[in-house]
Amino acid sequence: MRATMFTIFHLFELMGAVFGIVAGAAAGKVWFGWVGLVLGGVTGFFVGGVLGRLPYAIAGEILKRNLKRCDVATLRSRLDREYYISHLIIAQLLVRGEPIESFRDYVAGLRRSDSPDRRRFGEQLLRISEYSGHIPFILTKGRLFCRIPSCQG
Repeated sequence: MRATMFTIFHLFELMGAVFGIVAGAAAGKVWFGWVGLVLGGVTGFFVGGVLGRLPYAIAGEILKRNLKRCDVATLRSRLDREYYISHLIIAQLLVRGEPIESFRDYVAGLRRSDSPDRRRFGEQLLRISEYSGHIPFILTKGRLFCRIPSCQG
């Protein structure tokens, strides 16, 4: 089992929760005494955690908007450079009607890469496809196959 990477967005969420506890407890103590300290701290934890998730939500929306504004050629070129968001780029290309079979070689290339990072993202693309069915590739006996008849050839 792989450890989850701790990102700046996790830090924002953690800082929001901690700040929420402190601010909520301080305000609750001033207004309602010791009971307010506890209730304010609990409430502040949840409110701070939600507010700490805002940077992640905003960044995600900016990225989606940016991908929607790109033309197909730009998205295809970004696919090679920005393999770490390949799942989002491929999803955008599929929405635009790009054939699913055109990504088989790309995913296989990621999986065969010398870079462990690229291989990891190739494996993630396969896992996503198994759960979602949007990128219907399967790995059988070391080969990558497409599940739908239109891309089997």
